[in-house]
Amino acid sequence: MRMGRGERKNIPFVLHKTLPEFAALNGLALPDGWDSWAVKPHQLRRGFAVAYYHGFEASSLDALSRFLRHFLPEMTRVYVNEALPGAIGRLREEIAARTQVARGAMSAEDRQWLVDAKKLLDDLADRGAVFNEVRCEALVHRMLAMWDGVETPIGQGAKRLYGDLDGMVAKASAEVRIGSRSNHPEAIRQPLTSLLQDYAKTHYLEPVPGHAAHCVCRPGDADDLAQAACLRAKAGHRSPWQSGGPVHEDVRPDYAFSSVYVCLGCPHCAAFKADQHVLANTLERLEDAVDRGATPASRESAADKLARFKGAIAAAKAATKGRA
Repeated sequence: MRMGRGERKNIPFVLHKTLPEFAALNGLALPDGWDSWAVKPHQLRRGFAVAYYHGFEASSLDALSRFLRHFLPEMTRVYVNEALPGAIGRLREEIAARTQVARGAMSAEDRQWLVDAKKLLDDLADRGAVFNEVRCEALVHRMLAMWDGVETPIGQGAKRLYGDLDGMVAKASAEVRIGSRSNHPEAIRQPLTSLLQDYAKTHYLEPVPGHAAHCVCRPGDADDLAQAACLRAKAGHRSPWQSGGPVHEDVRPDYAFSSVYVCLGCPHCAAFKADQHVLANTLERLEDAVDRGATPASRESAADKLARFKGAIAAAKAATKGRA
């Protein structure tokens, strides 16, 4: 319709309706078990967050937190890693509770709720599998880059990754020797990738706020949690003389108690190239503060921080000496 000058026509755009139409127009196949597309705006938001957090080499939890308009980076980490499993768990509990009632005593409304809830549960489980796949692929990519020599992380956590990688490389090499006479390095990439894919299902590599390290601590693993430097720092901040509220047991690292010094000295620290770039920039700023401090006291304070920072980096590098 032709409009005169100054006239405006609003074109309605309803995302949850337009996206399924777009998918159908492009002939995108429906997921297994679906009879129609049910795409929601929040899926795009959270899907992007997961892909960026786990799949982007220069990912920054702080940057993602600002992008999502979250008040704290910790809220972002929970949003990426825990919101969906939590929703699945709550829905399963409610389904179990409602099915305790004899089906004969259920109203038509209750039965319909059960059908819809189970469909939603399948949807959430499928989405969770996709998100976890992104996390696993990112870890596999990082470790293949370590094997190729493209990535040379430092830190005690990196040393652990190298140890695990060496074990898998040896196993993949043995499989190649048994299966064929080829001894070309690329021959083991496929079996190594398969071993890494299994490894990624139970191992983690998460960016730490501050963008200067990644954490290999496994959530729920008692030994890993006992060694986590951030949790030891958190325990030191508790007030044992105060009674009352329960002390909740941590099931994963608490990055609210992390810092560059805490992380670099932690058994779970792995600082990759992008992380090391951040560390180098911080080092330059501290050196500049020593040279340009306004007073002798400020220069002395900066010099103390610089010495401590250099010591932390040197210790992290020493953990993987000879691997770079």
